Amino acid sequence: CQAESALDVYDNLLRGGQLSVEGRKVLGNEWSMAQVPMALEILRFDRSARNREVLFRLLEEQTGQKFGHDLEKWQDWMWNQTYQPDLGYPQFKKDLYRQLDPKFARYFDKTEGAKIRLDEVVWGGVKQDGIPPLRNPKMLRSNDADYLGDADVVFGIEVGGEARAYPKRILAWHEMFTDTIQGVPLAGVY
Repeated sequence: CQAESALDVYDNLLRGGQLSVEGRKVLGNEWSMAQVPMALEILRFDRSARNREVLFRLLEEQTGQKFGHDLEKWQDWMWNQTYQPDLGYPQFKKDLYRQLDPKFARYFDKTEGAKIRLDEVVWGGVKQDGIPPLRNPKMLRSNDADYLGDADVVFGIEVGGEARAYPKRILAWHEMFTDTIQGVPLAGVY
């Protein structure tokens, strides 16, 4: 089966396929910076040594960068380039993240006009709700929070004259909280 476009090649890799010689030629012949995010996404999850070697070599040849197999350096470099995603990238990203957790697919339904670059969305290692948020936490008076010391960091918010404090040591376990203050629903992310 001959690949029709670079996007077809990346879609094949997304489904666990091997990078054929013909597929490698298609990627090279159609090369643009729009391929970098898709190549890095595949490299993050593909465990095929052959696919990884060919994609890293392709990135080095096409970009002139020499970061070897260091995904973090490739990612940092990419984020310092002008964002030029392929028109098929949102669907590609949705399909990839759907494989990680079907609930993730909805995050990529409405990407047009997004305020952040889609290539900046990077999986944190857990499925949705894998780390339970702190929902409507019970509040203590500051004098009753004897488990906190003077050096403990708290994140504070005030809404309509009502102040709340969320200790960093608790948010570190939950990474997110939801609460309602003065009738205003809030979500905080740490």
